[in-house]
Amino acid sequence: MKNKSVPLARQTAVALQVRQEPFNDSTLAPSSTYYEEPLDVLVGVYTHEGIFRELWVDGRRLCLLTDHRINSPNGGTQWGQGEG
Repeated sequence: MKNKSVPLARQTAVALQVRQEPFNDSTLAPSSTYYEEPLDVLVGVYTHEGIFRELWVDGRRLCLLTDHRINSPNGGTQWGQGEG
């Protein structure tokens, strides 16, 4: 879903709330990339200005980020080895 602006690909977001029933934002125009998108997860992200922003997104766009530092021998990241 490259037409979405937030969160960016591989940008870390914190899930703040999950709704059982998604809703649609009725204020969006049909030309919006978010028009009639089922919104069910409230996420928090930092903008490039360092401002924490909360917004509702379609949870199907999200994936779980695991911390690979937990399993590394020296506690550092493992860039270049598998995922990165």
